[in-house]
Amino acid sequence: MDEWGRVAAITALVTIPIYASAFLLQPFFQKVKDTLLRIYHWNRTCEAIQWSHISQRPIQARWYGLEVGNQSTDTQSPKNKSLIRFLYNVWRVKATPAVKLAYLDMSKDYLLLDADVLLGVVLLLGCSGTLGRQPDPGAMLTLNFASTTAQFRVFERENNFFLIGKLMSVPLFETIGSGYQGTTKEDLRAVSNGYPPFYRFFLRVNAGYEIAHPTEAMRDIHRADWILAIGFSSSTTEPLKLYRKQQLRAYTEACTRVLDKLRWLQGELSLEASGPHKQLLDVAVRVVTRMNSFKTGSGAGSVTKGTVLLADHGTIGRSLKAPDIIFALKLFKEYASSELGRYDRETLEKILEDVLRAAVYGVFTWWQYVNNVGRDIPSWLLDDRVRLSPVWLEDDGES
Repeated sequence: MDEWGRVAAITALVTIPIYASAFLLQPFFQKVKDTLLRIYHWNRTCEAIQWSHISQRPIQARWYGLEVGNQSTDTQSPKNKSLIRFLYNVWRVKATPAVKLAYLDMSKDYLLLDADVLLGVVLLLGCSGTLGRQPDPGAMLTLNFASTTAQFRVFERENNFFLIGKLMSVPLFETIGSGYQGTTKEDLRAVSNGYPPFYRFFLRVNAGYEIAHPTEAMRDIHRADWILAIGFSSSTTEPLKLYRKQQLRAYTEACTRVLDKLRWLQGELSLEASGPHKQLLDVAVRVVTRMNSFKTGSGAGSVTKGTVLLADHGTIGRSLKAPDIIFALKLFKEYASSELGRYDRETLEKILEDVLRAAVYGVFTWWQYVNNVGRDIPSWLLDDRVRLSPVWLEDDGES
């Protein structure tokens, strides 16, 4: 073999391992690549539960353990897992993957929410929180619920408005009240927008059936019919503990219109001076006048003593058919007090006792709610900037 032949042979022997090594190491390099991609993908994604994910179906909450179907909560700490579980138990909603945005710390995990989801939790649990503070960039805001506090800071970067929050400890959620069963997400949204806290799209009455709630638009919150609806409604329905206090003047006007309608009935109905209906109507006017003047139901019993006006609420309207209750609601909805026709007069006189009881109990219940139960919704959750922006619940990995 000449010199060139030996050089070629040696070169071939030397380069064979190099080519062979690349071929043999290819599976290893592929595994490294896959691992790096998974790490990158994990750092870029998180779990999300947003208002649009929640079903329109009425709430039928059942309490399950931590494992919630196909829920992927392995990356979440017990704090965020507890919130995910609560949302699943109430709405059967499962977290879905979402992409973290560039302004976040990619080394941290998050649960992406929105203000409406937080608001739904707050309304169902009757939470307290920061009141009267604008959610301007840099502001610190709080919510208190389920034995813990959630703190949020407002950010604005390159025209991106967003909130980053953190649960301070593991929330200890209890089952929601039985009176909220059947509530829908749209019922909650309506109350957050200013509908009365007793509002449900379908009103269940003591007679055992459901009718459409008389409140159909914001202008209706000034009307008296929804106060009457409180009196007719079943005790199995509870008002939300939070409401829009800025609408209190409108709600008070509704109570005033109840009194106006009762006074109108005094002059409209031809009742015997000594008859039981005449006496009951006069007492109803006196007690509603007192409650509206003092803005409380306390002491009302001393005025109604000896009558059925504040007796067992569960019997109000129990014997009435749907057309009767709808007739009464429509009568109290109307602003104008035109003269009753013969048929309407006869219809009203047949159901007058139940109508008066519903009116008095409705006003009584409203003022007792305002004074003893109702609290204002944390205002920052209602700010348009917040409601249109992402809320990132940071997971610090601590229990």
